[in-house]
Amino acid sequence: MTATRVGDWFFLGGQRTSNLNSAAASLTLPTGTDTVMLIAEGGVVRYTINGTATATSYGYVAEDTGQIIGPFSNLASLSVYGGAGVYANAIYLKNK
Repeated sequence: MTATRVGDWFFLGGQRTSNLNSAAASLTLPTGTDTVMLIAEGGVVRYTINGTATATSYGYVAEDTGQIIGPFSNLASLSVYGGAGVYANAIYLKNK
């Protein structure tokens, strides 16, 4: 996939998780991702950078809102956690 420049970022792709249903899910980060826009749908989403998310993870996105995570030079993985009926939507970016 060819990156598309959006302002100061290059758009690398996106992903929507299946129903998290009180479980963690690992997002698939495209090569070069250093920033993620994470949007919570249907409930709170917790996240952990370079680890596995749980119900008490420090990263927090309120229901039906979004948060930009990064840029990080060491972003290797991003894990999300949510309750029943909760989805995480991710937009993958690379800082210019």
